[in-house]
Amino acid sequence: MKIRKEKASLYTYNNNKQDVIFLPMHHLGKQAFYDDVKTKVIEYKNKGYKVYYEKIIQDTKLDSLQIDTLNRKLRKITGINNSYKAAADEAGAFKKYVSQPTYEAMGTDSNDINVDITNLQLLNEFEKQNGFVILDSVDFATKFKTNYQRKKSTLKSKLKM
Repeated sequence: MKIRKEKASLYTYNNNKQDVIFLPMHHLGKQAFYDDVKTKVIEYKNKGYKVYYEKIIQDTKLDSLQIDTLNRKLRKITGINNSYKAAADEAGAFKKYVSQPTYEAMGTDSNDINVDITNLQLLNEFEKQNGFVILDSVDFATKFKTNYQRKKSTLKSKLKM
């Protein structure tokens, strides 16, 4: 239901020293929603606020083979390729929606801070808690732009969202 929204919600928290303005985000939505996010981000930055955002990023120390393996393991865990929009488009259900724009397109800049972990840190923590993800012939044979056809994965049930 959140993806239908055209206006971003704001929630204010105060610890008697400062205000924290929380703006919930989703990875797929209406363009009007993301335009409103940008307006609000710029408005609050002009008042002196700093943006702390989440964005799992690729570890820059990895080579292309390590990146490929990492992405295949993450796909095996979640059951989807790296794009929410691509997964939605495969089903044909969300044609009137857009993928979340970059944070820069929504008003952030180099003064703002990504407070998330890398996707390698995410995988390492998952494997620490649940055991190593073992790739098989289906994982290697399925291209990333192709629909990932798998029987129900026991790995996905271990995700804590």
